[in-house]
Amino acid sequence: MESEESEAAARTFLIIPPKVGGTGNGVMTADSRRRGAYNSDSGLPGGGRVFVRAKDFCIDTTGSYPAYVPKRATHSALSIPGNTVSASGNVPVLTVANFTMVGCTFNVDSGKNASLVQDIDVLYPTWDPIAWAMEAGPREHNGANSTRFSAKFGRIERVRIRLSTGSGVKIEGTNNTAVDVLVDGVDSIGTLTQPALAAGSGGTQILHATARFFGNAGIVVDNGGNRVGYSHAHHGGLIGLDSALVYTGSCLDRNTTFDHIWAHHAREKCIRFDDQSRHVTVHHCVAFDCGEPLSDKSVAGFSLVLKGDYHYMYANTLFSSSVTDFDSPSCPEPSKPWGPHRQPSLPHQNNETQVFNSAFLSAASLSGCEKNYTGPPGGNFSHIAKLSLQQMQLEGPYPPAFNFTPMAGSPLVDAGEVYAPYTDGFVGSAPDVGAYERGGEAWVAGCRVSQWGAWREWDA
Repeated sequence: MESEESEAAARTFLIIPPKVGGTGNGVMTADSRRRGAYNSDSGLPGGGRVFVRAKDFCIDTTGSYPAYVPKRATHSALSIPGNTVSASGNVPVLTVANFTMVGCTFNVDSGKNASLVQDIDVLYPTWDPIAWAMEAGPREHNGANSTRFSAKFGRIERVRIRLSTGSGVKIEGTNNTAVDVLVDGVDSIGTLTQPALAAGSGGTQILHATARFFGNAGIVVDNGGNRVGYSHAHHGGLIGLDSALVYTGSCLDRNTTFDHIWAHHAREKCIRFDDQSRHVTVHHCVAFDCGEPLSDKSVAGFSLVLKGDYHYMYANTLFSSSVTDFDSPSCPEPSKPWGPHRQPSLPHQNNETQVFNSAFLSAASLSGCEKNYTGPPGGNFSHIAKLSLQQMQLEGPYPPAFNFTPMAGSPLVDAGEVYAPYTDGFVGSAPDVGAYERGGEAWVAGCRVSQWGAWREWDA
């Protein structure tokens, strides 16, 4: 029979019971003065030890290393600090790869250096039989046991997080990229502070991600200059209110782009650009069945919310939401005492916003407006197909097909306007209206890791 260590050689399994009682998170730290197999007692109740086998190298030296943590370990997170020496260019100073983690998670911090995290499968990252992490509330705990990646020009790819009472993955630092990340069944607390996949600094790209079945917010980006593309979010906001599946989570968001997104089956909003956003772009997105259950009209069932001004909204397909498909406020910009505020406020929102080549049945000016406000939706509208789902005549809009391409005889075909450079590459006499161009790219949103049932997760 092979030993536990030889079994771990091919793929590392971290099976760690979380901490029960005591104080501190009990995270592992690397010490550049130690070599070979290290251990750390810092913060571990009962003097528990964590062993990392790194041969003749330190864990904070450039490279990737197999690791083995015995089942008797009592800490609840794996934390690997980055190298204290600056990297040359954007070459990763730390690579963490090929782990399966059960009852624990990773916390990678390389500071201002690049890191690479890939091929990680995490199950029950915040699991605890007595739920000790809940006692002080999510804000007080502020990330205990959370999965975290902090770097500059770092990359996280092919990572799956499943069944977390708290958040999914938190990405910190600037100019990072997340590709093929799947977050499934997180935030059972239902708080906005524990999103499924979050990027808290600018310049981050989240591509081909999937977030599904989460308590409040799904894919959240802050502080501007970010991109969420080719991603899929659904069945979110299951517990908390005032949420969205794909969301700019702070005021003053600027120059962020949402593109090639499927967002559907939200308790409230599907896609949301929040207060005082400026110069954002949203295109080639499909959002539907927002505001579920449909019988509860007290929630904000919007396919797309676009606050602020100076935006470009084009080539989107929105349908079957409980309140309105497109919520584009034109009312005065509200003051938000709980957050940063731009002075002076806009007297009218979306005065300069351009809305074109999109298909949706209804539009309104609701979010953040006084209840007695009766103004029209904000924005300059052109070549809008005000059609129901049936009237759009799409190839196969509902799962498992997810084919939102217009049929040959659809009124969406060649019904758009030419607006360079936004419509470059269209097929036919004019661009099609909506998120898909007949004869163009048949794009697919979501995580592409086939063994995870990536984009077929509707009935997974």
